[in-house]
Amino acid sequence: MIKGIIKTPEGFSVKNFQTGELLEFIGNPSYESYMDAVNGCRKYYAPDSCYDYLSSVHIMGITPDADVWENLIYASDPRGVWDGERQIYRNVTSMDRGAATEDEIAYVDVLDATYHSLIAMIKK
Repeated sequence: MIKGIIKTPEGFSVKNFQTGELLEFIGNPSYESYMDAVNGCRKYYAPDSCYDYLSSVHIMGITPDADVWENLIYASDPRGVWDGERQIYRNVTSMDRGAATEDEIAYVDVLDATYHSLIAMIKK
């Protein structure tokens, strides 16, 4: 199951990103920092590899978008794949190497939605 956290009008819920089903309402948790939220909500997102990607964007100090998530997943680098011929980094999507199946797209979507939800949980 590919599940993650989404913001709802009432607070936050756990969603199955493969079926679209809301699984559980988790209220309005708040945390002192992003990493506190990543760790405190770990049981609400899956698969386990989500943790590595969600924590790595914090360590790298980047604000991810869909391209960054796909670059991290498929190239292990938020910049993408180094194109030695052109001497630039290229997004994996521009090279037809990004998410293609429904499950792969759901995985990218769960990272993005969960990231934004965790950011919203930080005490202001």
